This record gives sequence, C-alpha cells and structure tokens, in this order.
Amino acid sequence: MTSLELLRSWLHWREPAVADRVAVATRTGDGWEKLTYADLDRQSSAMAVRLADAGVGPGDRVALLADPGGDWATGLFAVLRRGAIAVPFDATLHADELAPLCRRSELTAALVSATLTGRWADPAPVVPLAGGEPASTGDGPDRERRLDDPAVIVWTSGTTGRPKGVTLSFANLNYVVSQASEIQGLGADARWLSVLPPNHLLELCCGRLPALAAGSTTSVVRTVVPHELASVMRETRVTQMMVVPLVVRLLKRHIESEARKPGVAGAYLRMATRLASGPVRSTGLRRLLFAPVHRRLGGHLRSFYCGGAPLDADVVTFFDRLGIELFQGYGLTETSPIVSMNSPGHNRRGSVGRPLPGTEVRVSDEGEILVRGPGVMLGYWNDDEATAEAVDGDGWLHTGDLGGLDGDGYLFVTGRTKSLIVLDSGKKVQPEEVEAALARSERFTEVCVVGWHGAKRTEGTATETRARAGEQVCAVVVPSEPMSVEEAEEEVRRLTAGLSGFKRPTVVRLHEGELPKTPKRSPRRAEVVRVLDQVAARP
Repeated sequence: MTSLELLRSWLHWREPAVADRVAVATRTGDGWEKLTYADLDRQSSAMAVRLADAGVGPGDRVALLADPGGDWATGLFAVLRRGAIAVPFDATLHADELAPLCRRSELTAALVSATLTGRWADPAPVVPLAGGEPASTGDGPDRERRLDDPAVIVWTSGTTGRPKGVTLSFANLNYVVSQASEIQGLGADARWLSVLPPNHLLELCCGRLPALAAGSTTSVVRTVVPHELASVMRETRVTQMMVVPLVVRLLKRHIESEARKPGVAGAYLRMATRLASGPVRSTGLRRLLFAPVHRRLGGHLRSFYCGGAPLDADVVTFFDRLGIELFQGYGLTETSPIVSMNSPGHNRRGSVGRPLPGTEVRVSDEGEILVRGPGVMLGYWNDDEATAEAVDGDGWLHTGDLGGLDGDGYLFVTGRTKSLIVLDSGKKVQPEEVEAALARSERFTEVCVVGWHGAKRTEGTATETRARAGEQVCAVVVPSEPMSVEEAEEEVRRLTAGLSGFKRPTVVRLHEGELPKTPKRSPRRAEVVRVLDQVAARP
C-alpha cells in the first residue's frame, strides 16, 4: 500500500454508494455546514493544486491552522495528497507561541482559516482555506509516498521545557486508525460527535479518521457546556464520542443536578439511581430505567472512548449505571497516540486496557512503562539527541509514566516520573515555561509550578477540599515582601497574560521560607505537592 492508496480508502474514492454521504457536518450560527465525501475529495484536490502552485512538493512542511470542521479536514487531506508533511497547530495558541514552532518546522507554506489569520506572523506564504473548483482535473496534484515516510509533525511539550516535534509516518497513522476502528466496531451508520480539537491526536486518530474510514458522519461542535452539548447530542442522535475526562465529568455533573431538583422528575432519577446501584445490573434494563436521561442525550448514545488524562473511577461507575459504556485508554503523542484501550467485552475498571495488538509493553525495574510497536513515532523533528533519549537502541519508547500489568495483560498507570502537568481537558503544560514567566517578578523570591489534584473551593457558604483526576496548574510562590494571596494572584495573572489560557495557574499559594530543592537547586515538585496536600487537609 502507498500513501495515496491509504488516503483514497479514507476518502472512499470512486465508491458511488458513499460519495453523497455527509463526512463532516460543522455547527454554525444558523445551522450545519455539511461536507460530503465527494466534496471532501474534490475540495482537497483543489487545495492540493493551490499548494502545488505555491511551490509545495513531497516532504515539504505545511502548517495547518484551521477551524475544526470542514476546513481542517480539507486542509489535512490536501497536504497529505500533495505528499507534504502536515504540521497542525492548536488554534488557541498565541502568535508569539506559534512563531518558534513555525521556525523550527521550516515551513514551505501554511493553510490558515480566515478567522485565524490575525495569529499568523511567519514568513511562509499563506494559502487561504477557501472553497472553489480545482484548477486542473485528474490526479495531477497528488504525489505518492511510502507508508514509512513522514506524514505529520505534532509539536508537544514533551518532558522538558523545549517543545519537540513528534514525527509520525503514514504507517503510524494507518496502524492506530485500523486498530481503533476494530476496537470500536465502526460501521457506516455510526454517528460521531466531535468536541475535541482535531490537532489533538486522540481525536484525529481515534475519532475523525476512523469515522472517515468507516464511511460514517462526524458532527463538529465547539462547546462542552453541558446543556448546549446535550442539545446537540439530541439533534445529531450521536452513537459514540471521543472525549477527555473534562467532558464526561461535566455531563455527569449536569445529570446529577437534574436528579437533585425537586419534583417528580428528580425523584424518579433518584429512585433509578438506587435501583441501578443495587438489583438492576443488565445494561439493557438500565437504559430502560434511565430512558428520560437517554432521551436528553439523543437516545442512541452507546459509548464514550476516553483518554488524554486520568479518569475518576466514579465517573466510569456513573455512566455504567446509566447503561453507557465508558472505555478508558492510554497513550502519548509519541505513540500516535494510543498504547492501550479498554473495549467492549474487555473493560477492566481502573485499568487503561490491554495493549493494542502488535504493541509491546513492559515495565522497567524502576517501574517505568516502556512501549515498542508500529505506533511509536519516527522520532523528534530535527532533534536526534532528544529522540535517542526517548527511544533506546532496541526501539523501546521510555514513556516517563509509572505503572504495571496484571496477570491478564491489563495496563494500570500509577504516576509519572516527569514534571509534565496533564489537565483534565487532556492539554499538557510544561511547568518550566510557566516558571520562566513568573521568575520575571521582583515581588517573588522563588516560584514553583506543579500539577495539583486538590484545591480548596468555596461553594455557597461552605469551603471544602476536593480531589480531581485531572491536575490543576498551581503556582507556589515565596514573596520577597509581605503580600496577600489576592496580591499574589494578581501578580501571577499579570505575568502569565501572554501564555495560552490553559497554561495560566488556576491556583496560587504562598509559601513561607525556602522551597524544597534538590542538591542541584531544582525544585522538589513532589515534596511541594505533599506540602500543598497537608495544608489543604487542615480543618
């Protein structure tokens, strides 16, 4: 198989039965903008012609900064059809965050949505993402590549402050897409609802591309506000979703709030919860029992596939009681991105599933999870040193995560050896980047940024400490002069205003005296977290 044969299988090229089926439907202010498989084929071909006119050839890097719906899909396939390497960027990054990534990507061109041109400052020429017919007919713009050639470069925080460009091949993508499709048992009648950004590899390789490979429809929305999301789920009659823990946690909270309301409906949901927690065990009976909830979610939702961050066990239990399966998985950008996944008939609570067929997992003597297989990246773009640090001579990727395998081969992740902060949205924050911003303050003697699960919150008149599966970005600061928490929070907001919103600390704590440090004078983050936990636990 070649790259073009793979792409044409995802586009269902010359399959009349699929041509008029909607591939991507994007929610707009006044309805849905629909792109059929024939449209996607035709428009990506036209865009590939424009890339050729801009001088883009096989192996060149093309940035993709696009709105998440039809524009994004068209742009991705145009780049790959041209034989170039797609470099998708997070549309929420600021211009000054994009600039160094663009320079290191050595771009030949960029595909940028009209709504995002204000963030583009790289000298690479911009090819507008717009409709229109191709300038030529036939397969002129398409260029064939081998499956082991690079297909995408995804910039990630990695395990140090300097971002790394994870380079994935067509073979990497094909492997994960085919395995995800097999696990999900996808058919043309599947109806996906996409709420994650498509540059998020979990969404791309386990949601968008498997849906296309099956000839099914993906509806794209930008909201995770529970009542808005539930409305769209009803409208699209969604059957499954790829999510991060934040999404299902918000939906859980929304459904629970309905059960707490006074009146008949709330009383019924409370009664149904008691029955599902006890004698009613059958998934079918639970779906009947919670029929009002299912109607609010479209009536057809069968499963969530979840990754990107740790997931609370009580969230899995909650949806199981509703008769909705929630399958947790594990992986990294460097593994395209899935290593393991729970699946129908093989869903062990608390685990992240069994490794994908063909993927090897072992645990080092230090407890680190090591991975080898067809999903492991080609390497980091133009960074042989970092690649050698991550992948050893025998091809094992050192994940930096701690865990173990049980007797049946299920993988359990217990912690991390690295400092990377993983939010419950699945986004990752490098603490050194935030610390560099905070270190500019003359009002702070020391700063330490950590991921923290628990934070004191005030709700109504009661203050309580809650633990979360996903981490929060917490800044611990040692003031150079007496200051209040409110003053420290304002200083932190000022210093981090130039960072993307998800990188800014949501919790600020003052610390008296010197922060815990290693002999090399770097912060002992685990000890800082222990101090935070001890303070939070005080009455």
